[in-house]
Amino acid sequence: MGGLDFDIGVHREAIEVLTNSGLNPASIDAILRARNVALVELPDSRLSVGVGSNTAIPSPSDGTTVKVVFTTDLLVDAEKVKSDVEKYFLRHFPGRTTQNDLPSQTGSGKPCVYVVYRKARG
Repeated sequence: MGGLDFDIGVHREAIEVLTNSGLNPASIDAILRARNVALVELPDSRLSVGVGSNTAIPSPSDGTTVKVVFTTDLLVDAEKVKSDVEKYFLRHFPGRTTQNDLPSQTGSGKPCVYVVYRKARG
């Protein structure tokens, strides 16, 4: 796990499953970063996964949090990691995950994968 900046204890079982799944390490790290926010920081949020430039991702607004979970030099790598992160959340967090609802964000920075978390209404 490449420099994860949170306690991985709550994710031990997921780490084992993801490591044995054949996913590339970049996708595993991105999934764990996104999963930590979804489980620990914002457990009642809905989420969407997008690809963009690290200089042109959506700005957080009232009720939303935006987290970059992966940055790379190649757009194709960002698109692959985005696909893996989205598939994971659609399978394991189906009621909380929306698919393909984020427009591409272009800019001059590096390609990245970001997650938009929306507070649950209620």
